[in-house]
Amino acid sequence: MRQTFGDVVDIEDFLNRYRRSNIEFIGSGLYHPVYPLTPPPIGTAQTEWWQGLGRHLLGRENFPGFWPPEMGFCMEMIPMLQRHGYKYVLVDSIYLNPNA
Repeated sequence: MRQTFGDVVDIEDFLNRYRRSNIEFIGSGLYHPVYPLTPPPIGTAQTEWWQGLGRHLLGRENFPGFWPPEMGFCMEMIPMLQRHGYKYVLVDSIYLNPNA
């Protein structure tokens, strides 16, 4: 990839600036699993795999937020996400109860 786009952008410099930025990266599942339909061990593996790749490529140790692929979320995911260090989840409005 670096050879292909080397005449357009210095990818190494771009990644280094991106890693040092104050942008807050959020996590997800590596292959965009629909978590509610995925057996828990596979969902956990997808989450851990993404975090490892994110740490490697983005140079961050943790990711405070989580964005479920295709907004595939269920309340049963919360303990697994907490174990992986997530503090919040971006969810569709159907999961919000303003009267609670």
